[in-house]
Amino acid sequence: RPDLIVHVPVESSHSSSRAENNFVVFEFKRKANEGRAKEDFEKLNELFENLEYPLGIFININGCPNIFLNKYSGNFKNRIHEFCITQTNGKNNVLHAYFQNDKVIIENIK
Repeated sequence: RPDLIVHVPVESSHSSSRAENNFVVFEFKRKANEGRAKEDFEKLNELFENLEYPLGIFININGCPNIFLNKYSGNFKNRIHEFCITQTNGKNNVLHAYFQNDKVIIENIK
């Protein structure tokens, strides 16, 4: 079960398919290690595959500078993003990782 989803419920839409009207799915972890990150990547991959979510976001709170997106082994690299958020000396640090041409790109967002 995902931590947060953004979608139009089947009951509220005119669709008969649970795979329609899905927008984004989130998984959150606090100080995730590689194993926990991989578990969440697997959950996101299942949602991409079974419910056709176009976007999945893994957020690792207080986990920087560790980025685990290179451990994602699913078939939907164009749909998955990772954010690592931490605070050091009162300043927020946010890293954003995503795939571009099968390579993990990491950006520092201020």
